[in-house]
Amino acid sequence: MNFSVRTNITSYNNKIVNIPDPGYFDVDVVRNEVGYPVSSFFGYKVLGLFNTAEEVAAAPTQQDAAPGRFRYLDADKDGTITTKDRVHIGDPNPSFTYGIFLNLDYKGFDLSAFFYGSQGNEIYNSTRSYLHFMGKGYTSNLSNELLNAWTPENMNTSVPKIENTATFSTNGVASSYFVEDGSFLKLKSLALGYTVKPAILQRINISKLRIYAQVANLFTITKYSELDPELGGSTANFGIDGGNYPSNEASIICGIAVTF
Repeated sequence: MNFSVRTNITSYNNKIVNIPDPGYFDVDVVRNEVGYPVSSFFGYKVLGLFNTAEEVAAAPTQQDAAPGRFRYLDADKDGTITTKDRVHIGDPNPSFTYGIFLNLDYKGFDLSAFFYGSQGNEIYNSTRSYLHFMGKGYTSNLSNELLNAWTPENMNTSVPKIENTATFSTNGVASSYFVEDGSFLKLKSLALGYTVKPAILQRINISKLRIYAQVANLFTITKYSELDPELGGSTANFGIDGGNYPSNEASIICGIAVTF
C-alpha cells in the first residue's frame, strides 16, 4: 500500500500605501484607502435594531430611524448619522488559503482527493438586499431567515422587520448587516479507480485498463449563508456576492481508460 499527503498554504498581507488626493477611491461598496487592505468594504456599522420609540429618541439623529430598523454607529460622535459616519466594515482578503492532496494505492485500487480552503476572508452579501427586503421593487422569493424578523414580540433578533419599502435605515445604504464570514473548506475532487491486473489483460491484447469514477465539489463546509463562498472579482473590487453563479455544483464522471 502506498499513501501520500501533500499540502500547501499561502498567506499575504497587503496595505495601500499611496493614492493621490483624497487618498482613496470607491468602487460599489468598496473603498480602497491608504492604510487599509485592498477592496475593504465601506459603509455604516450596524449596532443592532431599534426596539422602541424611546430608543430612537435617545439615539443620534438618524434618517428613517424606527423600531425594527438598523441603528448605526455615530463614528464621529457629532450626534447625527451622516456619510461621515461610514467606516471600513469588512475585509475580503483571507488570512490564508490552503490545499490538501491525498493519494492512496492498494492492490490495484487508487484513491485521490483534493481539498481547498480559505480562512479569514469576509464577503459582502449584496443578495441580502433583495432576499431580506421587499423594497427597491424586488419581486423575488425571500429568505426563510425572515421567519425570525423583528416584531414587537420578537426583539431578540438581528433581522429587521418586514416592510415593503427601502430606507436609509434598512437596505438603502451599504452596512455591516451584509458582511458575512466567507471562510470555507471544499472537497474539490474525489476519485476512485481500479487498474485491472496485467495478467488478465494479456489475454485480450490490452496493455492497461483502468476503470474510474470522479466526483467534483462533493461538499462545502462554510458558515456563509448563500450558495457559494468562493467568489471572483477585479483586483480593486472583489469578495462581493451579487448573485454570482455558483461554482460548487456537484458532478460525477465515470470512465474507462484503455491502452492497447
